[in-house]
Amino acid sequence: MTQPSCYLLEFSVGPGGARKGDIYAAGTLASAREAFEETDHLDPYLLLWYGACLRLWVVRHGTVVGGIDLLPYVRSTDPAYDATVRDLMLGEDAWVGAVIADVDEVLTEHGWDMLGALPLLDHLFTLRRRGGPAAVAEERRAIAAAENGELPLPPGGTPVAGLWLDWAALARDVPALDGPVLSEGPVTVTLGRTVPRDPDSYLVVGSDNELFAGANHLE
Repeated sequence: MTQPSCYLLEFSVGPGGARKGDIYAAGTLASAREAFEETDHLDPYLLLWYGACLRLWVVRHGTVVGGIDLLPYVRSTDPAYDATVRDLMLGEDAWVGAVIADVDEVLTEHGWDMLGALPLLDHLFTLRRRGGPAAVAEERRAIAAAENGELPLPPGGTPVAGLWLDWAALARDVPALDGPVLSEGPVTVTLGRTVPRDPDSYLVVGSDNELFAGANHLE
C-alpha cells in the first residue's frame, strides 16, 4: 500500500540531550501549525541557548525527500531583536560565541532567561560589530553593569514577550505535496539517500519511523 505524503514539523534537541523529540505529522502546513501550537511552543532556552533542531521535513509517499530549516523563520515579539535572535540561533559570525561566553556566568548567576537578556545581548552584538577602542570600552561597562545586576530593557520598559514562527513567510517557501496526503492514522517514513543527516534530528536515529497524524513524542 502506498504511504501518504505529509509534512513533519520537528522540534527537538540531540537525542537524549534535553529529553525533547517532538514531531508533528500533517497533510497540510495549516494542520502542522495547528498540531504544533496546540501542544508546543518556541522555547527560548532551547532555541537561543541550547541549540534545538526546528525543521519542516517533506515526505513524499513515505520517503523524506528534503527539509527546510525553520530557524530563519523565527521572530521576536519585538522586531527590534529579530537580528539578535537570528545571530543566537545560527551563529554565522565567529564572535557570537565569544560574546555569549562572556555573559554566560552572569546570566546564570542572576537567573535571567534568554528573553530578558535579549536587550543586553543586542547591545553587545552591536558594539562587537562596530569594533574599535570606544566600543570595547562600552562593552566592558555593559558587562560590568550586568554583573552588578543591571539588565537593560527594551524602549518603553516592557520585556520581550516571546518568539513566534513566521508561517506566512514559510508558506511561500514550502513545496506542495503529491497526493494522497496524510489525513489521519499512521505513516511509516524513511530517509531518502540524498537527504542530509542532521545529528540533532530524531529522524536519523533509526532507518524506519512510524508516525501518526498529530503529535509524536519520541525518545
